[in-house]
Amino acid sequence: MKIQDPGIIENFPAWRESRELNRLVNSSICNLRSDASPFPDRNNLASLAESIMSETAVIFEKALADTGSRSIDATIEKTAMMKSRLYSMFDTGHVQKEAFSEVLIRLNRVRAELGKIKRKLEKRTAKKKPAPRETPKA
Repeated sequence: MKIQDPGIIENFPAWRESRELNRLVNSSICNLRSDASPFPDRNNLASLAESIMSETAVIFEKALADTGSRSIDATIEKTAMMKSRLYSMFDTGHVQKEAFSEVLIRLNRVRAELGKIKRKLEKRTAKKKPAPRETPKA
């Protein structure tokens, strides 16, 4: 990972992207249609965005501590869930096209950053594993 100042989360690209995703969801989607009847996915989408941002912070700390990638998998799964809900909200007319596009672009960026981190951690873990021992032949 290319972090300008290790230990400062604001320099962590995945966290910056997830923060922007959270901001976009809350400003572009959750504040829309406040006069219309409430729809449950709006709050669910905001909750997922906040969760992704929080979990990305945890991933940052685990990457600094060099401790595996299990939490990355869970966060990647949440990006997939969020994408499905976003499409559902768009398809039912609860999200305007511009907001949908902005959030989808940002969500894809978050997913890409998480994928980069996962690959780097997997490479690091593979390098630490000892080579398999050969069994003596009888």
